Amino acid sequence: MQTIRRLILPLLFAAILLTMPSLATPSPAAGADFSYLALGDSVPSGTDLVDGVGYPKPSGLPVRLDNRARAGERSEGVLANQLGDLDEAAPRLITLTVGANDFMVPAIQCAAATVDNAPETRCQVSSLLRTVPAFERNFRSILHRLVDETDAMIAVTTYYNPFPRGSRCAPGMTDASVKLLNQTIVDIAAEWPDRVVVVDLAPLFKGHEGQAPAGWFSPSSVHLACTSIHPSADGHEAIAQALWSALGPRLDLANV
Repeated sequence: MQTIRRLILPLLFAAILLTMPSLATPSPAAGADFSYLALGDSVPSGTDLVDGVGYPKPSGLPVRLDNRARAGERSEGVLANQLGDLDEAAPRLITLTVGANDFMVPAIQCAAATVDNAPETRCQVSSLLRTVPAFERNFRSILHRLVDETDAMIAVTTYYNPFPRGSRCAPGMTDASVKLLNQTIVDIAAEWPDRVVVVDLAPLFKGHEGQAPAGWFSPSSVHLACTSIHPSADGHEAIAQALWSALGPRLDLANV
């Protein structure tokens, strides 16, 4: 059982969160070309949705969407694989959700290895301690490039805990890890207050953990315990509405 737990737990956050189904926003003049670049991990990529389309699918706007998000992506991968041709893309809006795979997967693997207490899986504390500064460095570099190489308004999201309180899938360390990751995202985003908006998903998803009776999470395609971590269509709709509420005052939609 310990080995099974060690294999399952890293899957928990192996492809965490962000996406945009229907957006009730004002429509700009007909024929306008609004370029929108979506970056990040499994959330914006639409993982575990039937149609595979998450919150970066706007409606009511003639949008040219470039969704480069990929399931399982870490901040290093966004830097290496998702930031090419920013000048050519010339986005007016960029959304970014990344960090859970950097930050929480190593922590969960470390905890699982400690529980196993097996020499071949023993946690290397030094590796875990390097996780936070490595993510900080990568996340800051991503935002630096987006701010310096585009004129876009940039929205970054925090993360949620997908498991109900008391669930066996949600040890106390999950909540603590989410809070630390989210604070890191908020602190770095604050370095560009005129260009970067933070959309906090943690309070948004409170009361909607799990799948029933009011949950906002899709059944996982992995079919293992504790892997239903991606938003359902309702969850993505809630993210979309929160994004546009935050961005509306900053985007001149009448002159897109």
